Amino acid sequence: MTVFHQFIGRSFYKKYRTWVLASMFFCTLSVFNSRVSGSETEPKDDINTSELHSQFTQPSAAYRAKPILHSSPLDVDSMDWLQQRHAGGTVLEVGITPGSSNLDGQSCNNPTYLNDPQRFTKLKTQLEKMNAAGFKTWIYDELGYPSGNAGGLVLAEHPEYQAQLVGAQLRRCNRGETIEIAPKQGTLVACFALPIMTDNSEQNTTYVSNYNPSFNGVEVSLEAAKELTDTANAEHKIRFTAPTDTDYLLCLLERYPSEAWQRHDVHRKNANIMDRDAMRRFIEVTHQRYADTLGESLNLVEAIFTDEPQLGSADYWGSNGLPECLPAIQWCDELPQAFSAKYHQNLVALLPSLFLNAGPKTSLYRYQIYDIQSDLIAHNYFEQIQNWCHTHQIASTGHMLLEESLLFHLMFTGCACKNFRYMDLPGVDLLGTPMYHTMPGWSFEAFPEDYSCKLASSIAHLSNKMGVFTESFAVSNHAALRQVLGITAWQFAGGITHFTTYTIQQELSAEDYAKFSDFAGRMATLCRRGKHVADVAILIPEASVWATYNPVTGGTFARYQECNPEALMIDSVFRDTCFAFSRHQRDFDIIDEAFLQSATLVDKQLCIGNEKFSILVIPESRMISSKTMDKIQAFTEVGGIVAWVGTLPQMASETGLNSKITEHVQSSIDTHLNTTCHIEQLGLRNITSHRNKEDIQSNREKLDGLVSWIEAQIPAEIHWNGPDGIRILQRDEPHRSIILLANPDQNEASGTLTVSFHGECSIWNPETGEITPHGKLDAKTPISIRIPNESARFIVIER
Repeated sequence: MTVFHQFIGRSFYKKYRTWVLASMFFCTLSVFNSRVSGSETEPKDDINTSELHSQFTQPSAAYRAKPILHSSPLDVDSMDWLQQRHAGGTVLEVGITPGSSNLDGQSCNNPTYLNDPQRFTKLKTQLEKMNAAGFKTWIYDELGYPSGNAGGLVLAEHPEYQAQLVGAQLRRCNRGETIEIAPKQGTLVACFALPIMTDNSEQNTTYVSNYNPSFNGVEVSLEAAKELTDTANAEHKIRFTAPTDTDYLLCLLERYPSEAWQRHDVHRKNANIMDRDAMRRFIEVTHQRYADTLGESLNLVEAIFTDEPQLGSADYWGSNGLPECLPAIQWCDELPQAFSAKYHQNLVALLPSLFLNAGPKTSLYRYQIYDIQSDLIAHNYFEQIQNWCHTHQIASTGHMLLEESLLFHLMFTGCACKNFRYMDLPGVDLLGTPMYHTMPGWSFEAFPEDYSCKLASSIAHLSNKMGVFTESFAVSNHAALRQVLGITAWQFAGGITHFTTYTIQQELSAEDYAKFSDFAGRMATLCRRGKHVADVAILIPEASVWATYNPVTGGTFARYQECNPEALMIDSVFRDTCFAFSRHQRDFDIIDEAFLQSATLVDKQLCIGNEKFSILVIPESRMISSKTMDKIQAFTEVGGIVAWVGTLPQMASETGLNSKITEHVQSSIDTHLNTTCHIEQLGLRNITSHRNKEDIQSNREKLDGLVSWIEAQIPAEIHWNGPDGIRILQRDEPHRSIILLANPDQNEASGTLTVSFHGECSIWNPETGEITPHGKLDAKTPISIRIPNESARFIVIER
């Protein structure tokens, strides 16, 4: 009898939900090919051309795609199946006892998960068989998703570890009026009566205030707030009478467990990923259980993958989300103490500024609170897991939820850049088969390309990590081989180095999957070599999003965007800027303020890790640290090229609103006219995901002008003259340059490539493994190239 396992579909693709037998090769999330301490999976820099030819033609298992089989290989012999598909290995987990049931009606809350000795015996046997056959094996750390729950075991004995929220009830109390207020669904945290200082609500402004028509344009005073918490009666009701000369807003803060995921396909309670003790428990019952039970067989595991760990959002983001809910911040007991330790203030007293405009320091308080919250997620979840993995000589890897938007980073997983720092293989999730995107559902005209792969790979480049992985092709019904190849090529051009698949192995025939796996293996063979080369750094405006974010008042993507026009505007300008460089084949890395502050200045370049940047682009950075400004100014003064895009900084992350910072930036621009420029405001002030065509075209023309200006300052080392759908990646070794030309488009692309160096040139075809010599290529001499639709070509130049 085979074990049943739930195939968890993404909620916004409900039609794909289904239950499947574990004996079928169903899927769950991804993992990768390299051990932390360096193994035979890592390429050698001193390889000769002949040996590289051989590896490219027949890539080893370490470079090939890995279909995720979950626990099915424990019950079914999968060796022939993997070999027929030219797979590089698989992802396993111990599964559940056949015939067992979930508890409390909750999906993936099964008491036999990680508690069945027979399952572990089968897993140990399977690890040994996989290793003997040359396959690479990884462990998936959850039953279903999101990770952090251990199939219900984390909360089984510790219900206090459930994800927590602090929500805000907001009530207006006009002068002389008396109102009563009490918690609706949780326990009282605090209640404040905040005097209204200004009221421009009729103007319906959206300046850093909660997106609620009743309170937009209303400014309150935190300093003059009256705390009413101690006036609550035995029934937790608070009664307040406003003075006859002042209007007030009441902000009642209440704490309650997050039930948002109960409305998801996976009806479960989720553990709190900010809570250090909760996540220590997760590691104890999951990772340590594998170590204790597998013993020496744990050495056969190359990585452990964590899947979409996330905060308990205010409400579920799919169609089952509540249309209205309390705006809320995700919470844990450590949050106030951590805030006090860093910022020396009482967090609870500042919480109303998350939900209301509390004057000039509103943006500062918001930034500080989300800074601490994201610190706790990074350290208590990702760093704890990575530390355990390193102790056991295993790589840590995984991906987050909704990597496609800075707004969603904050809502669900804090700070992507901080989290990626604690992954050996930072990763992304690609759903379906959309061109130039990792997630369908956006207006592709307004948002023509995702930056997910570029963000993950940039952190890997800057931190000298072993690579970047993708979990690809979930919910990809009826996908064709060419679609898969084109999207695969786009991801590798974005910096992906390790490939795993989800669902697609059920859609493609064994023959087609083998062709795809050969293709991905050849791509990885070259894309893991050498060092990434790009001279443009684009600063990610995370602080600006934190400073303007409004906790949402309802579920679904549309509501999140309605609540956050400013944050969405910041995200959109950042996205547009990245797209402009991509479509002009000017490669870049995304850097955050911490990386920029750590940079050293050498020969008019910002040096971070092994990367060197001659150009710094700063899009829509409304809030920026004074330390970051100091580094930008120093870079400017030595002759570095700096481009400001959109709104100039108005806020400092140390002081909040500060007109002097804008004046300082403008003065720098005016003083260094030859090396500094400013592209004015892009698009509409209140942007949505459906911008009109005129705005899109206007923005594109402005950013095209920016790229042209940069090209005039510092010409690119590589120049492509052809369709703008081509994406380029360059990786250099001491005596070799590897240039990837990816064509995800459905049309063939023909053009010429010009490089600024010379050497013996050859064209490498990842579909067939064929290598065509071109002969000596001189600097600035164009080479004609034809790239088939949904494919790629490598230009390899031996210097």
